[in-house]
Amino acid sequence: MNNPDGQFQVEIRCPNCAKEVDFMVRQVFDWLPQKSTDYPHFVEAVEASRRPRRQINVDDKRSNHLRQDGTDKITAYGFGTCPKCYQPAILMFNSSSKNLSFLRNADLESALVKTSFAAQYITLLGMVPSAKKYTAPSALPERIRQLWPATQASLDRGDPPSRIVSECRSILDVSLKELGEVEGGRKTRIKNLRDKFILTDDLMKWANDLWEDGNDAVHDIEADGSTAQQHVEFLRLFFRIVFELPAEIEAKQHMAIT
Repeated sequence: MNNPDGQFQVEIRCPNCAKEVDFMVRQVFDWLPQKSTDYPHFVEAVEASRRPRRQINVDDKRSNHLRQDGTDKITAYGFGTCPKCYQPAILMFNSSSKNLSFLRNADLESALVKTSFAAQYITLLGMVPSAKKYTAPSALPERIRQLWPATQASLDRGDPPSRIVSECRSILDVSLKELGEVEGGRKTRIKNLRDKFILTDDLMKWANDLWEDGNDAVHDIEADGSTAQQHVEFLRLFFRIVFELPAEIEAKQHMAIT
C-alpha cells in the first residue's frame, strides 16, 4: 500500500489554537467505542450513526457514506498534530470501508490525499478536544452580542493586532450608543458615563486609550499583540460593569419584590 496509515489532509479550525489550518490526519482506523461520558462528542456521533436506516433509495446517487441507507457506512477516527500550535487532536468522521481502502492505496502526494478525500468522502463528526465556542453574555445588547464572539476568535487565532484593536474600538463606539451617548465627541460621551458614575476615572482613561489606539489601527495599521490582548480584556471588564452587573442587580430586585 502507498498510504497504509490512511493519511489525508483536511482544512479545519484547530480546536487548540482556533486557527484555520491544513490538518494532516494519520493512523486512521474504524472505531467501535464503549459508551463513555469521557467522550461526549464521540458518543453522540456514534449514537447518531447507529440510528435505524431508512429504506434503500435507489435514486440517491450520492457517495455511500452520505446516504441515509448506506450499507457500507463506518465510523472512523484519526490522529494529527496542528501545524501551527503543534498540539494534538483526534478527528472522528463517517466514511465507508470502500473509501478507506481507496485512500490506503493512494499516493501520499495525490490530490485524493491532499484535498479530495476530505471534501468528498467523509463527514466530519467531531474532534477531541472539542472546538472552542465563542459566546457573549446575554446581558449585552444584541448588536454587541453579534460582534463580540468574532473579536475573541480573532485574538485566539492570532489575527493582525491592528484588526483586533479596530474591532474593539468599533464595539466601544456601539456600546456608547447603546448606553444613550450619541451626541458630542468621543471624549465627551465617555466622560458623561464617568459623570453618571457608570465608569470610574481609570476605566474612563482606558476607554479613551482604546479609542486612540483604535484610530491608529484604522488609519496607520499600527498595533501589537500585547495592545490587542489588553483591549479585549478591557472590554470584558467594561461589559461586566456597564451591562452585566446592572442586569443582575435588576433581576435580584425583581425577585425580592415578587
